[in-house]
Amino acid sequence: MIIPAPQDALHKAWMYRLLSAIYDEPVLATLLYFKGGTCAAMLGWLDRFSIDLDFDFVGSKSELPEARAALERIFSHLGLTVKDYSKRGLQYFLKYPGKLEFRNTLKIDVTFPPPASNQYDTVQCSEIDRVITAQTRETMFANKLVALMDRHTKTGGIAGREITQLQTPLFPKTSTHYFRLRHSSPSEKH
Repeated sequence: MIIPAPQDALHKAWMYRLLSAIYDEPVLATLLYFKGGTCAAMLGWLDRFSIDLDFDFVGSKSELPEARAALERIFSHLGLTVKDYSKRGLQYFLKYPGKLEFRNTLKIDVTFPPPASNQYDTVQCSEIDRVITAQTRETMFANKLVALMDRHTKTGGIAGREITQLQTPLFPKTSTHYFRLRHSSPSEKH
């Protein structure tokens, strides 16, 4: 992962503490599969500092309450304050102690159900010294393409960071996986 600016070092430390705690919890380690920009950066696939934690929830709907309870126990144990959360899904904005002029909120976003065509690998995440399950590089690339197209459809514009991520040599130049992802139903089996 890219070294953050000094004012972001505390944020990075909190991300690592929280991510380590999540993967030390057996229930969460089997239900939450890491994805997104922070994941790509931590695995050395993307050269930028990312500020939130994104996951796919691969369990059943009936397991969501257990996952929510486990996450909230971790937040409490680490001294994180839930600033806001979603009652319908697993999304949290967590406040940690820090100087007022610096970043002090960490977002966790969990997708349920994930696209059926998402693929995952077990990987060594050396930044937190854990073996975790994460989206494959090709799945991340395909999801970045989907996000780019969806944003353009909704807003008529795109985010520059999405183009930058697609141009990086750390992602494949092409991906047929994108087409499977774009046209699959969330209800299809993995």
